[in-house]
Amino acid sequence: MVVGRESNFFVSGGTLPLDASSYVERNCDQQLFEALRNAQYCYVLNSRQMGKSSLSIRTLAKLEQMGWCTVSIDLTQMGGRNVTPDQWYIGMAAELGRVLGLRAEILAYWKAKSEFGPMRRFFGALREVVLEKVEQPIVLCIDEIDATRNLPFDTDEFFAGIRECFNRRVQDPAFQRLTFCILGVAVPSDLIRNPTTTPFNIGERVYLRDFTVEEMRRLASALGPNGDTLIERVHYWTGGHPFLSQSLCAAIAADPAIQTSKQVDDLIEKELFGPKARDRNVNLADVANRALNAGFAEPDPERFRADLLSAYARALKGKPVTDDEANRVASLLKLSGLVRSDGMRLRPRNRIYQRVFDAEWIQENMPGQELLRLQQSFRRGIIRATAAYAAVLATVAAFGIFAWTSQRRAEAATVALDRELYIADMNNLRLFEENGDTPRIAQILERTKNSPYRSIEWGLWMKRLHDAKEEYTLDYRAPGKRENGYLTWDGRLICLTDDVTMTATVIDRTSKRTICTRNLTPTQQVVATKTGFLTVDTQVTPAPVVDLISRKELRRIGNPDGRISTLETRPNSDIVLTLEELPNKVPGGRVDLWNLTTGHQTFCWGGPGLSIELPVAFSRDGSRVLITPGRGAGKAGLRNVVVMEPSSHREVDRFTLEDSGAFYDLSDSGKYLLYGDGKSGTIGRDVDRHETIYRRLWSPGETRTAGCFSDGEQKVVTLDRTGKAIVEEFPTGNPLGTILNIWNLSGTASSSEIVAASASVRLFDLRNSVGPRILGQGDRIGRNGQNNLAVFQVSPRGLLRFSDPGLVQGRLSPAPAHFRGYTYNGRWQVEYTKGAAQATIFTDPFSDAKPIRLPMVPINFSGGIARDVFAILMPQTSDILGISGETGEVLWKYHAEGWRNGLWVSPRGDSVFAFVGAAALLVLDAHTGKVRARLERHNLRITNLTFSADGKSFFTCGADGRAVLWDMASLTEKMEFQGNVAQRIGGADLSPDGKRVVTANDGGSWQLWDAVTGVQLADMKASNGSVRSILFTADGKKVVAACEDGKIRAWESSERDPSCRVPVSASSLKDVRR
Repeated sequence: MVVGRESNFFVSGGTLPLDASSYVERNCDQQLFEALRNAQYCYVLNSRQMGKSSLSIRTLAKLEQMGWCTVSIDLTQMGGRNVTPDQWYIGMAAELGRVLGLRAEILAYWKAKSEFGPMRRFFGALREVVLEKVEQPIVLCIDEIDATRNLPFDTDEFFAGIRECFNRRVQDPAFQRLTFCILGVAVPSDLIRNPTTTPFNIGERVYLRDFTVEEMRRLASALGPNGDTLIERVHYWTGGHPFLSQSLCAAIAADPAIQTSKQVDDLIEKELFGPKARDRNVNLADVANRALNAGFAEPDPERFRADLLSAYARALKGKPVTDDEANRVASLLKLSGLVRSDGMRLRPRNRIYQRVFDAEWIQENMPGQELLRLQQSFRRGIIRATAAYAAVLATVAAFGIFAWTSQRRAEAATVALDRELYIADMNNLRLFEENGDTPRIAQILERTKNSPYRSIEWGLWMKRLHDAKEEYTLDYRAPGKRENGYLTWDGRLICLTDDVTMTATVIDRTSKRTICTRNLTPTQQVVATKTGFLTVDTQVTPAPVVDLISRKELRRIGNPDGRISTLETRPNSDIVLTLEELPNKVPGGRVDLWNLTTGHQTFCWGGPGLSIELPVAFSRDGSRVLITPGRGAGKAGLRNVVVMEPSSHREVDRFTLEDSGAFYDLSDSGKYLLYGDGKSGTIGRDVDRHETIYRRLWSPGETRTAGCFSDGEQKVVTLDRTGKAIVEEFPTGNPLGTILNIWNLSGTASSSEIVAASASVRLFDLRNSVGPRILGQGDRIGRNGQNNLAVFQVSPRGLLRFSDPGLVQGRLSPAPAHFRGYTYNGRWQVEYTKGAAQATIFTDPFSDAKPIRLPMVPINFSGGIARDVFAILMPQTSDILGISGETGEVLWKYHAEGWRNGLWVSPRGDSVFAFVGAAALLVLDAHTGKVRARLERHNLRITNLTFSADGKSFFTCGADGRAVLWDMASLTEKMEFQGNVAQRIGGADLSPDGKRVVTANDGGSWQLWDAVTGVQLADMKASNGSVRSILFTADGKKVVAACEDGKIRAWESSERDPSCRVPVSASSLKDVRR
């Protein structure tokens, strides 16, 4: 027995905790610490998985121990394509304030400087608030700066602002206490791209190198007595790559049998050099993806890929490739992680990459553009040769043949490239969704709609993009497109407003007919009242109230001596709330409620010396109003929140927050308040009883930016800055679903509809499920061979049928009195008789067919679709018996030595399967009981066995994160699908056309794979618990899963964009840059 192994010592992915013993210090650790301690600006720009984040958190922790203030901002948390410049900058400002305890002061500064742009306000807050309030030195760490490439606006000014902070140290000593550290996958030229702007040329660059073998020796003790030998061999292969080294060491530590260099080689051969390792290993897949898509934003991505692969081919052959960051190809090749720099030239990163990303890989991924250049070169050679040597016709013919061959190769390469580009597009969709980049998702779906490789994943994404019961959008596309929607009281009309064209369009929801389109000014705000759509122009005093359709001015609101700075509205309410500044620059403010029908003021609070801060809120009928008096009205560092009755000016509720709330929403009646406390979660408060009745804690880094009640006061919806809305029951907090890719939301007064706005307007009815369709309750699902899916219900116990593929619910077959169980497919149910002689009865739960009676009680049983043969396992003896489905006679007996659990009869009734040993599958002939095969493919136990609909294939699902597809006739492996090794596979299925595979895991998600290549195409979250079983419907257009929470969910695909696209006049688009 080998002792001294520490299997939990190594961390093979993600940022290492501060107390991780496997962290390896390098020269860069001391370099970064010393530079920041000396107040030098630093930037750490390297490829992925080099330990940038782990390095930064340790360095910041050391500085904190010295009394410094440190702030780390992850730019991926600030949003993606759906975020505006103002939202992006204020998100960073709010996070900066949260960490330093200055959130309220920074947001107050932001509001007071509304006349400035967001960049100036951000850096102004650094100087006027942070540097004034914090006396210690401050390090501001900006991580994941490459996320700025996905933003819909230019970020040159942000990095120019950082450079300006450095330059101002000469004139303003306060800036000497502020130091920036920038981290990400980028080159310095990426930070400021505009050639007319001074480049980002400040600070000290910190290089992260691979581990030296001496640095890695510190890990040897965790690998036991032979640790030094094993570490040297790992370094031989990885070259000290941090992620690969940690991962291999973790695998070695987990297997005490690995003691020699040869065994390390065998491990690497198996895990990294297998036929599908390049797609399954997270590091190899990431490096390949970054190399092949490095030129995604270049003018000619195909040509750029060809140039990059050509440069890598030269490096692979040992030819010189200069390390020149001014060369875009060389710099992005280095950032991909494929190569490293020796100071002058680029060389292959390590022996693993040399083997995996070899000349064959280059050829497979070389675009047709490179082959075309070869052809053109040969043609030019032919012309020159013909002119100079007309007599050498044989040479010309040879070149012609070569050109023809090259053309054929180019065509084949184009076909392969098309397939890989389609797969890459499908894999990129998840990243774009997380960043809220819906326009990019729509572009990819449009571009790939006619792809010959398209299958269910395309339809699933189309359905995910257009997941509402109704969707409306103006018929144009442009960066920054922002729409909002308003419904009339009766829900008959919808009004679309658009921030780019500055228009409001009213549409009849029944006929989809456009009623009118009106131009808006920047200060006009649309209000959906009980009687229709109005506009209020806050620039004019008093503010005119105009009917949107008739354009008739109805009345005016506001005080003649004040100016409306904020107008708050509620859907389908005749009441609006205004925040007014006092005349003649008198300090103070005023809150008013106005009835738009009568023009009367129904409430007024405030005056000289009384400041009021956002946000504010009011109930739909105006019976209650929430105000947040300025800091002068409360204790320092605290904020008072007051709910009042306008009719009596009586305080109904008052409470204190340590920070400004992120949002407030009063329910329709004003009885309940929903708010974000600005720090930890969303709170639901009973205003009359002065107590919290609902609480949803936020995840680390999560911030909710909006929330509202819906369906009366039965549901709440909260929105975060990434565009994800969570729907829950109120006040129980039971989750109901998730809505993605939105930037604003609102409820309606007369129904349970939610209006979700982004680049389009979507309407959701919260009485129905949000996201995947909920078919009902059940423990698992099966395919019973009668054009039905069988749902196994637990309470009440029974079997429920759904038509396949329509998923129409059929009748329930209750479990009999002495119920024992169902076969895996739901085709048969088993019951026991009671009395002196116990027996087992197999019956069809949905028909009166003749039952099969056995004079014995097994511990396990199974049957196929037909009733030819049943299999049972006897207690104590572990004998498997084959039973005739006609007579009940025992046909054969097999002693299953080492039987563990599980017993299956194939759908066609020709084979019997049982789990034996540690991770083996025993296959018997169902008619004779003879052994057909013993299959051993998994490293850990087999968790489930599933069959394809046609019965020609089956899957073994393992606790090692793998699903293996087998051929039923030959019992040979067809393909392996490797998921997360830490998550066991609970189920798998093959699509009816044989092109796709779906797998489910205990991490609560399911994955879609290409059945031919084994490449993953989609990863969908299903529930918080495990996914127990999963199937395709018979038409291959839906995926049905049974989840641990007891719900049966169905994901449906869509073949087209179902949105109502509203025509836009050319005049509205003349100034729109598209």
